[in-house]
Amino acid sequence: MSRSAARELSNLIEGYGILGEAGHSLRCGMVIPFARAFGDVVSPDGDGTFAIGYDVRASSPSLAEAASLGLRSGGHHVTHIGACTTPQLEWYVASTGLRGGLMITGGCAPPQHNGLRLYRQDAVPVAAAEVLSALSIDDLNELFAQACNPVLHQDHPLQAYAAFLRRRLEPANFIKLCLDVGNGLAGAEFEAVMAHYRQLRLWRVGFTPATWARRWTPTATVWPSPTNAGTQSLPTPWAAYWLWRCTNSTAARCACCTTPPYATA
Repeated sequence: MSRSAARELSNLIEGYGILGEAGHSLRCGMVIPFARAFGDVVSPDGDGTFAIGYDVRASSPSLAEAASLGLRSGGHHVTHIGACTTPQLEWYVASTGLRGGLMITGGCAPPQHNGLRLYRQDAVPVAAAEVLSALSIDDLNELFAQACNPVLHQDHPLQAYAAFLRRRLEPANFIKLCLDVGNGLAGAEFEAVMAHYRQLRLWRVGFTPATWARRWTPTATVWPSPTNAGTQSLPTPWAAYWLWRCTNSTAARCACCTTPPYATA
């Protein structure tokens, strides 16, 4: 990487991570050596184990590929867990004992922006400035002078993560909830968790992952009140529906609810 490109990256430091406009101030050619330096910082002896997750922004999968190349160029082992939330990536790194993890996410920035968040073992954050100071490779030819780790692992831990969250939820007889997940991935996690709980009255907003979507319109629709004959006004895209526990019979519940240590009350 040229010194000018390194300076560009230093301008993108945002707290512990980096954030920039994808394809412009933040490019795949910058992410590859940065990810390599991250791997060398966290696991200087090489042969480290890392997980990569990403949000639903259009630029996230390509940046995840670039980060994977950077890590594997140093001989590290990479597991892609696909589209997920940042807490899920943190949980995965900590629960599986990996040496580190990398999350591609722009957080609350506009959709054309994106960034990287870095973690060492036990999901402890790593400062982007620390990684940047260890970046010493000038160009990609030098980066791939040694053989790249050719194996790329895949995992889909959503159901295990949902079971982990259910262990921390108190059972309730009836819940009325209005939830706006902003067209992010929290909706998929919420569905995976709450589909196992009895009688949830839910108004869903922005549950379809999208890189740029209108979450609701100002017009309103009158829905029957769930408890009496009155009415309540809700934005048009909200849809009320029931979720029930797998079954009323404890003995007949699905395996993910009854298999220790994920059993729920």
